[in-house]
Amino acid sequence: QVEAFHAALAERDTFVVLPTGYGKSLIYQVLAMLASRPVVTLFPLIALMQDQERALLARGIPVVRLDSTLGKRAREAALARLEEGGQLIVLTTPETLESADVRKVFETTRPALLCIDEAHCISEWGHDFRPAYLRVGLERAALGNPQILALTATATPRVQEDLMERLVEVLVPYAASQLAGGAAAIQVFDSWVGVLAPSDYERFVLPHSRELVRRIRAEGSPVIHFGTGNGTFLELFNSAGGDVLGLDWRVDLGSAWARVGHGVAVQGNLDPIALLAPLPALKAKVHAILDSAAARPGHIFNLGHGIIPETPVENVRAVVRMVRDYAAEPRQ
Repeated sequence: QVEAFHAALAERDTFVVLPTGYGKSLIYQVLAMLASRPVVTLFPLIALMQDQERALLARGIPVVRLDSTLGKRAREAALARLEEGGQLIVLTTPETLESADVRKVFETTRPALLCIDEAHCISEWGHDFRPAYLRVGLERAALGNPQILALTATATPRVQEDLMERLVEVLVPYAASQLAGGAAAIQVFDSWVGVLAPSDYERFVLPHSRELVRRIRAEGSPVIHFGTGNGTFLELFNSAGGDVLGLDWRVDLGSAWARVGHGVAVQGNLDPIALLAPLPALKAKVHAILDSAAARPGHIFNLGHGIIPETPVENVRAVVRMVRDYAAEPRQ
């Protein structure tokens, strides 16, 4: 749950796979209590929604349920409460989300988060039984493109394959829109690749990463491919075809670069925590990375992971100066 909260609070679209009983529902409920606008959660079964509604009402959490079992007055009351906005959990189905009266309310009441519970249904039911699941992306756009949280406990190999293919289909046009907006390069950031064994990465992730990189490059952009904790299979990770290999802070830059070959451009890899250190200690860390790069062409100095919120801005500016000063110094 902690990792899911960190990703969601950083306003990143988040896909969570947790076993049954590990508190997936708590994630969207806590996020809803932190939000100032409604959180919409999609369910495949009305019985699940009713169970959630009873539990939330018992805790005094503001919630409305919208589905085909509601009578006219109950539905109107739910829509009126939704129209008020504010802190609210909206439990509904993909089909109800498409209905005209619900869409009309969401034209003025934009949700903070769109949560998809039992997200494996996109694959298992979306093709024929519940095609509305395949249109959730269109409904998201109609809602104003809120942040996405997808939750599931079920990810069979077939479902994994299908969902990965769908992620590629979504991410390519997203990257193209960033390029149209002025981005000069795209970084593909794989946050959890390091939890996989090399064989699992090669089987379940690499083909889709390779396809994603290929298609983004076809849009005319260089691709920086970064993964955390991938030091045990850097060569395999690099085979995805990125123009630049991002290195996290847990590998020695010089050794990692030698492993993949100096013909490969690399990015990295200052430990983000070093930005909290006194400037002399920070400078030593910066110089150690630059020394390891040995002034070879193809090194982009960067952090070895995302910057943390507590980082002093003045230390970030200091690192920029340190890198520039180092580059200006004459060397043998």
